Amino acid sequence: MKYSLLLLTCLPILFCCSKKSSDDGNFINGRVVLAAGCGADVWLVTLDNPDAARYRFLCKPDPALGTLYNCTNSVFMKLPLGLAKDGQKVQFSGVFNYGFSCLSSSFAPQHVEVEKVEAR
Repeated sequence: MKYSLLLLTCLPILFCCSKKSSDDGNFINGRVVLAAGCGADVWLVTLDNPDAARYRFLCKPDPALGTLYNCTNSVFMKLPLGLAKDGQKVQFSGVFNYGFSCLSSSFAPQHVEVEKVEAR
């Protein structure tokens, strides 16, 4: 009986503390730029607030970079048909399997896979 009361007391506290807000900080915001990269369904997505310290798949800014979209501010990713259009604003999370690019430049955006991508 004691354990049941303890469980009933602690359960609401746990749910209250683990509740996520609607402004989930785990999402990365970006904008679809164009179909590019390695694959027919791969698109270039530029990030709204690129931060190499926060996102490990970005490289640190380098004065030698001469292109508008590069490894400091954008990524290549597969997009579902509904999101695969120029100018579409997206948010994504769960970035994994990054660290490669089929392009010849070492400063090219990384190809990444994500667990979730949606319109914003």
